[in-house]
Amino acid sequence: MLKILLASVLWCGLLLPFHLFPLEDLPNDVVSMLLASILFFFIVLKYRSQMVALPVSALLLLVFIISVIGSSFVQESSFLFSDYAYLIFLFAGVLVAVAAGTLKEHGNDVVPLIAKSLYWIALITATYGLLRHYGVLKLLLPWVTGETTRLLGPLNQANLTALVLGLGIISSVFLLISSRLRYPNTLLSVSYMSVAASLTGSRAFVIFVLLIIAIPMLKLCVSPRVMSASRRVVQNRWKQVVAIVGLVLVITFVFPSVSRPISDSLIQAGFIERGEEEAVSDRFRLTDDYRSEEWRKLQAYPQIAENPLFGFGPGRYGVFSIEADKAIEDPVRMGTLWSHGHNLFVNVFVELGIFGLSVMLAMVAYLFALFWRSEFLPRDYFVFSALGALFVNNMLEFSFWFFGFFALAIVLVSQVDRRVKIKFSSSFLPVSVGGALLVTSLVSFAYVGSDYWGAVKGFHKANLTQEERYAFLDAKKNRFVGGYALKAQIIREQVSLFGVEAQIRELERYMSWRPEMVFMMRSAVLKSVIGPQEIACDRVKETVGLYPNSVERLADELVEAKQLGATFDIAFIQGCLAEGMMYWVELSRNLPPEKGG
Repeated sequence: MLKILLASVLWCGLLLPFHLFPLEDLPNDVVSMLLASILFFFIVLKYRSQMVALPVSALLLLVFIISVIGSSFVQESSFLFSDYAYLIFLFAGVLVAVAAGTLKEHGNDVVPLIAKSLYWIALITATYGLLRHYGVLKLLLPWVTGETTRLLGPLNQANLTALVLGLGIISSVFLLISSRLRYPNTLLSVSYMSVAASLTGSRAFVIFVLLIIAIPMLKLCVSPRVMSASRRVVQNRWKQVVAIVGLVLVITFVFPSVSRPISDSLIQAGFIERGEEEAVSDRFRLTDDYRSEEWRKLQAYPQIAENPLFGFGPGRYGVFSIEADKAIEDPVRMGTLWSHGHNLFVNVFVELGIFGLSVMLAMVAYLFALFWRSEFLPRDYFVFSALGALFVNNMLEFSFWFFGFFALAIVLVSQVDRRVKIKFSSSFLPVSVGGALLVTSLVSFAYVGSDYWGAVKGFHKANLTQEERYAFLDAKKNRFVGGYALKAQIIREQVSLFGVEAQIRELERYMSWRPEMVFMMRSAVLKSVIGPQEIACDRVKETVGLYPNSVERLADELVEAKQLGATFDIAFIQGCLAEGMMYWVELSRNLPPEKGG
């Protein structure tokens, strides 16, 4: 039962397909964290009279939690959504670490279970993605909408889908070399996963596959005696492993050319609606590198960071991104908010400062020490290959924002880590702690779930009852999801001139946490209403300069406010709006014709 609970944390975190605006990823994370607390309770209940084990890496995670708390306290604004979310997220990770470490300490090797889970998760992801990509899934799951040029799995993001499929291929290789999967079945499985992965357009997927060979080579470089003495990893399977890697790479680059005529036929028939597929080879030829341009903003960090030691605060990368945009010369914009830095170290440095980054670097150094000391048995090979894939992804994305991937990394590390054994003099204490945490989790689940559903229903349902409207408005007060509920409310409802100053104060509070387009757009309209017009003009120019997609809605709301009786000079504000759009006008003039339209 305990192993099943542990696996269910991953299954729910990586497979639940309920991505409903404005909280697309919340169900996966909340359900996974609730399962983590249930798992922890049953672990301490079973081993209450023996011992529980805390991996050393979990101690470093506790220090990292201290850096998050410190960063939250030094900010001028009060605790906001991401402050609470980060702490609960990380504490749930500690619970997973204790559970996995205790199972390992009592002789339960969960590595085969994790590998089999990832194997089947990847197969389900591939099936889901292919059915969605070719327009079949919308007939089965009507809430899954939006047809994109890149294949999407249950996580609704192409690069994360590729990561799941990459982990599935790594798991397949481990199951092969540990004689848990036959070679013909392995070839069929990885071929199927590769077909789906090739349509995600993820360049990082190629790196995930190459890690299957690169990790043993790296181990040979850092610990040649261990590798030459045992040769335990691939044994007689090395030719098969190389063949698998070669097969996966061939399919990755070849299959999109096979798929494109099929997709074109479905598009012409009206069965699916999307642009031309993006193959991996196409994306390797891309010249735009928005990540490096975003990372260039780090040069402005010393001059705009009020507290470099503790950073801008948990979840406030977007605040830094916009402030740095003003501070650097010739910024390159995407027209959307960078809510994270697409790099683990960049994100931690910006949000948690020098202290947080130091703790993170210590954790990475400790992991490398574990790699260097490992005997590199097949289980070690799997653990470090999977961790390598997660690490690569977090250098280009930020998959640790999703609890399923975060919990996976913690479980993997716990299987090769040293452990601190904790034995209680009374069995009442651990059971009481576990029970208290479980009750807290259940209450929090009900609290968050109720307001989550209120926000989702309030946004999507055409006609709300009075009770549903109250629930929609009440969701804004939630300490975890309130900001997202307000975003949904702004998008759904027209501008109101009732309590304008109170609305502005509320929006400024949210913008100090995450200056999203809808917050800045509504703030620009309301500031135009009450003035002074010079300040309103600056906010309008800043909003459309950062978010060109806001211009139409902003212009409409200015007209609506005027019709409601506002007395501002709309012609002046419209001139500011046009001036703010000049960045995008000049950008379109400087781009090649096919990109500038």
